[in-house]
Amino acid sequence: MLRKRLSVLSTSIIRSSTHNKSVLGYPSIQFHPLQLPHSLNVHATFNPNAHPDFQGFRAYSLLALNDLRDNVPRKQKTRKGRGIGSGKGKTAGRGHKGQRARKGSKLGFEGGQTPLRRRMPKRGFKNPFSLTFQPIGLGKIATFINAGKIDSSELITMKTLKDAGVLGKQIKDGVRLMGRGSEKIQWPIHLEVCIL
Repeated sequence: MLRKRLSVLSTSIIRSSTHNKSVLGYPSIQFHPLQLPHSLNVHATFNPNAHPDFQGFRAYSLLALNDLRDNVPRKQKTRKGRGIGSGKGKTAGRGHKGQRARKGSKLGFEGGQTPLRRRMPKRGFKNPFSLTFQPIGLGKIATFINAGKIDSSELITMKTLKDAGVLGKQIKDGVRLMGRGSEKIQWPIHLEVCIL
């Protein structure tokens, strides 16, 4: 719509310039061919009564309320069974009779042949006795000891690490002590160990 209005405006300007006539019936406004009226003096005063043929600039507006559209086009959902004119009426795309035209079958049913989930071989298993430990390095413990949050002279337990903020909030089955940053420890520390 905007291109159409631009083309109409440009053709009217070209015609008026070729016939040496004023645009919009206003003799003081002259436009060069292929030039849009964007350089008009907006603050200039104009008396429409002096020019009875003047129709106003509203007729040549490049934007109107009926041209406004949503920036994101949305595709509406297909409504099945709403008449033959929609293309999805009557049988609603299911065809005539048969199992698929009615309620249907369970998910993964392939008409009696061995379904895919049974044709594929089994692989692996889930160990119900597996344990999940949260790893923690000796260097991190040494950092908290240097900050004064852990007393190295006392026995360091899992509760001590939890209260100091060394461990996370979710501890599933315990803590696994790693040797990362062991060179930061310059003094002996006492740790409570459950499993070696």
